[in-house]
Amino acid sequence: MMRRAVYTCLNASSALAATTNMQRNHAMLQVRTRVSLAVPPPVMLAHSYKPGMDVGGWYWSEKLDGIRAYWNGSNLFTRNGNSIQVPKGFKTEIRRHFGSSKVDGELFAKNNCFQQTMSAVMRQTDPNPAWKLPCGTSVRFVVFDLHKLKMPFKERAKALATIAKQLRKAPAEARKFVTVHKYSRLPKLGAAEFIDTELAKVLAEEGEGLMIRNDTSEYVEGRSDQLLKVKSFEDSEALVTDWAEGTGRFLGLMGALRCRLHNGITFEVGSGLPDWKRFDFNDFRGKVITIKHQGFTNLGVPRFPTFVGLRLDRCPSEFEALADIINKVDLPMGLISAKQLRASR
Repeated sequence: MMRRAVYTCLNASSALAATTNMQRNHAMLQVRTRVSLAVPPPVMLAHSYKPGMDVGGWYWSEKLDGIRAYWNGSNLFTRNGNSIQVPKGFKTEIRRHFGSSKVDGELFAKNNCFQQTMSAVMRQTDPNPAWKLPCGTSVRFVVFDLHKLKMPFKERAKALATIAKQLRKAPAEARKFVTVHKYSRLPKLGAAEFIDTELAKVLAEEGEGLMIRNDTSEYVEGRSDQLLKVKSFEDSEALVTDWAEGTGRFLGLMGALRCRLHNGITFEVGSGLPDWKRFDFNDFRGKVITIKHQGFTNLGVPRFPTFVGLRLDRCPSEFEALADIINKVDLPMGLISAKQLRASR
């Protein structure tokens, strides 16, 4: 029977220490005290694309499977407002090309490398010099928007293209830290068929999906129907509350995680859990995880959930705060804005 070790949940400002030898072997992250913003950065969030939407002529790009990051002109923060300790030289290169401008982007290495990226970025003690990952590449700050509130996206895209040209002329040392995401235009006619074709190409390369943006849209805080994500599955966050023993070859090990969504719905997820993670529940107890699934049942339970990874940038208290908002305002999770989250604090 799997041993349930005693686990003490520490605050986000405390250091996470491994409590068992197995946890140390699994490279449990040590998180130093972090400087946080008083409120999360005012980032723009996407709604989901639905077939039949009129998006002809909009901009499109590949959706990056990384960690959302916001440069406020002096420091890099997660979308939840936690500061990110970056390798030496990282901030210098961002300032060189963007100065004190506020920019929105993603810390990204390559497709199918999310968990390694998360582990490297959220390791707040002694990050390796270039965020070099076992998957063979390094984490970069990929800028995909400028926080210019009154500028339409087509103008912001032009400004980004100009910076991208400058970066192509920069030394290789500079390009390993920061880059600019590439955008293209959707055709005005046949956009839906084009999206299906490009989505299939991205998924074949183990990508996550597409992002499409209205060329006339301004940068707004919170979710906007002018920014859409196109994926073959949905993803959600859940809080791990318990575990269920496995059967067959997982007898005596952790077969599934018992989880709770923001709205209180409970479910189990076992698919996607690495075998070597099934020995010790302490790696998951009280943590926030990301799952992918094919929508929800009529009871609100995720359909065919699959474990994606730990959300080391999201502490349980933040998860519970958002859950409280959802219960208070009685709105679907997708309609909760950053303003409402801040107003609750």
